[in-house]
Amino acid sequence: MLTIEHVRERIEEISTYASIGDHEMAHITEDELLKLFVNYVANHMDCDRVDLIEMAQEIMKVDAMSFERWCA
Repeated sequence: MLTIEHVRERIEEISTYASIGDHEMAHITEDELLKLFVNYVANHMDCDRVDLIEMAQEIMKVDAMSFERWCA
């Protein structure tokens, strides 16, 4: 089950990769997180809408991170 804590951990991973210049891993981890979220939404119709909104808002923070996304 995907939780907001898991989302935040993955975002921290992305931020760490970006800060050390490992843009490829930042991009790969970003893609994995997006796929994980979409899969979760698609397969958990019984989940709390508020949780989905909070997760989506957290995940959108990655878009503002500065790293090159052409590597992955």
